[in-house]
Amino acid sequence: QFLDMSQLEGKEEFLTTLINKEVMVQVAKKMGLDSDPNTLTMKLTLTQYEAHQALMADAVQEPSKTISEEELQAFYAKMGSTRNCSYLIANTLPRAEKARQEALDGADWDEVAAKYHDGDMHPSGVNEIPVPFGRYNPEFENGVFDTEIGGITPAIQSSYGYWVLKVLDEEQGEKPSLEDSKAKILDITYARKKSYVQNEFVKK
Repeated sequence: QFLDMSQLEGKEEFLTTLINKEVMVQVAKKMGLDSDPNTLTMKLTLTQYEAHQALMADAVQEPSKTISEEELQAFYAKMGSTRNCSYLIANTLPRAEKARQEALDGADWDEVAAKYHDGDMHPSGVNEIPVPFGRYNPEFENGVFDTEIGGITPAIQSSYGYWVLKVLDEEQGEKPSLEDSKAKILDITYARKKSYVQNEFVKK
């Protein structure tokens, strides 16, 4: 219950609270709690927690919450689209980059994939994967959708290894209206921006 601080009742309650807190502090000091190791440890733990929360708010959440109209429109433009890709996964970055360079230099993609793929190949001899927009993490998705049709993506790191994909084609499926999609787009975009800003802050 909030009290009106301009009224006597509110002023009395405020002063009583201040006095009680000051008395608690004096009693705690007489008991030696201000130098007690357990108390100091708890204070440090609480301070670290609050500092982390403040850091997250100032360095990550605040810069991520603003989503421009251009970002909204760019996301909606790609909604419903799927890129079909052929891929290889190499165990190391140098191996993935070497495979990509051979493909860019004109080597047959299927031969490059069979040569550098560190894992089981599909019985057909070609590993293929559909990449629907909005389903994968931004690093993987951007690598695929920023590459032109028929092009070779940069090496993309994942928990499975380093992916190199050849973008075969793109299909456009149905999608709801922008108005019906707006809330979902804003949620996804905010989460992605926050993840990106946090990763960049950690690097810094």
